[in-house]
Amino acid sequence: MSALVPAAATAPMDQPSGIAMRKDTYNHHQVWWFDPPKLVDWLRQTFPANTAKHAAQALDVPVRTVENWLTGAAKPSAGAIFAMIGLWGPDFLKAVMPEPPGWIDAASLAVEHLALQRRLVALNRQQEALREGAWA
Repeated sequence: MSALVPAAATAPMDQPSGIAMRKDTYNHHQVWWFDPPKLVDWLRQTFPANTAKHAAQALDVPVRTVENWLTGAAKPSAGAIFAMIGLWGPDFLKAVMPEPPGWIDAASLAVEHLALQRRLVALNRQQEALREGAWA
């Protein structure tokens, strides 16, 4: 048997595959870049009535999950965080990060600019429809 492949008799059985799991040695607080109280504040401001219910509906997660975030019993998963970023964009990031990087301001402005452009296009279409109706 190759020296690179451990013999079955000596393979650790920490996992069903027989491959030893390494101990998680990094500090979870160092990689947590959200300020949980800020996240709770943001959710409560965004959904002032029935916060857990409405946030859960927006994120397609169980109400109990959001309740756990609100009480501090749990933190959102990476998937939930990505869903929040996708739904609420850079303004959400800016609100929940302890020290938001500078690019978030530029991203917020870009999102606002895009929204204004879309609104302008819709208003121009509405104006054109009114003109066509007035001359018909």
